[in-house]
Amino acid sequence: MKKIITFVFLLGSLQGHAQWSNTADNITTGNLTIGSTVADSYSKFTIKGPNQPTGITNKRDISFEFSSAGQAQIRSYRGTSWDTYLQFLTSDYANTGGIPTPRLHINHDGKIGIGTITPTVALDILMPSIAATGEKIMKLSLPDASNDFLSFENATATDGVFLPMILGNHETDNRPALTIIGRVGANNDQGTSAVMAFDSRLPTSKILTRPLFQWQSLAIPYMTLSSDGSLGIGTTDTKGYKLAVAGNMIAEQVTVKLKGNWPDYVFTPSYNLLSLQETEQHIKEKGHLPGIPSAEEVKNNGVDLGEMNAKLLQKIEELTLHLIELKKENESLNVRVNQLENSKKEK
Repeated sequence: MKKIITFVFLLGSLQGHAQWSNTADNITTGNLTIGSTVADSYSKFTIKGPNQPTGITNKRDISFEFSSAGQAQIRSYRGTSWDTYLQFLTSDYANTGGIPTPRLHINHDGKIGIGTITPTVALDILMPSIAATGEKIMKLSLPDASNDFLSFENATATDGVFLPMILGNHETDNRPALTIIGRVGANNDQGTSAVMAFDSRLPTSKILTRPLFQWQSLAIPYMTLSSDGSLGIGTTDTKGYKLAVAGNMIAEQVTVKLKGNWPDYVFTPSYNLLSLQETEQHIKEKGHLPGIPSAEEVKNNGVDLGEMNAKLLQKIEELTLHLIELKKENESLNVRVNQLENSKKEK
């Protein structure tokens, strides 16, 4: 009787093991638990397979499948050597027929790819093209300020073109939407290197013709730094000047250094002082003082403050010489008048 009971128990045990198939699907309606709740215990779930072939055909998948939807998978495979890779896959059933596509890829060297299985940097993100809309690549935000965020986007909706854009969006209050700070150590406020450097360049040389930087509002330029180092405020054409301002400007002090000579040469003996008659004739013919630009020239070319101040001083000095000469002539006439009056009295 004992032998019969033992045989029945062994048969039931074999039937229980036989329910787990090594070749077909093992389906259960209950929960499957792997591991132990015992303290300091070690749990391990291993999927094994042969070393060959290498590459994606050597994959090991954990698959999550739904009867009327797509699939999601966790996949690992080995490379051509001892290197291993890990992927997370999901499917868009309407577009791919439920076949899962790699969304997150981790290389053997730790490089992570999102949207790509060949990352070349620590984090490589490849977004699918979205025609007629601007692609948003990444967005950073906080749960308590959902309308405030930092995003990396494509600034154009033109298909096949990527214009990198960093967008800081802030709606909570009137503080800055995007702040960029360059910070150094407390004892590192020395040397000639800039704390922040904005560099526009070609791959191996500097920009020669295009503007370097431009400050805009809704694509309207307000300040432009050109490749020759000139700055235009309210204009993009500096006409060769280092600073061009289209509009009014106010300053507490302006110092102008002349490239030419200050007009003290007017007082040298060799200076050719035009007579008042010559000056009068020039005014009649030209309508302005000799050596002074006409109204039309000023309208077209503007005024060089340093040069114009020098010209005005030149005219003041010339006028001073004429006044000195007139004073001498006046004194000489006074002497002659006095002599004539005295001679009349004697008669």
